[in-house]
Amino acid sequence: MRKAFFEAGIPCPRFALADGDSDFSELLSGFSFPIIVKPTDRSGSRNIMKLESLDGIESAVTEACET
Repeated sequence: MRKAFFEAGIPCPRFALADGDSDFSELLSGFSFPIIVKPTDRSGSRNIMKLESLDGIESAVTEACET
């Protein structure tokens, strides 16, 4: 939904799609912390993580992808 909003020029939170093979430093350049990592297929709050830095980003993304 956010991608559709972005493409239509409707304001929405900044986002990026990631997987375990992503270059997180590059992918998240220009983002400010904290960031939220969450699965794309859930609307609830399961496996959502709030990160204050890049520490733990790989495990958070891996966990989000596995759910």
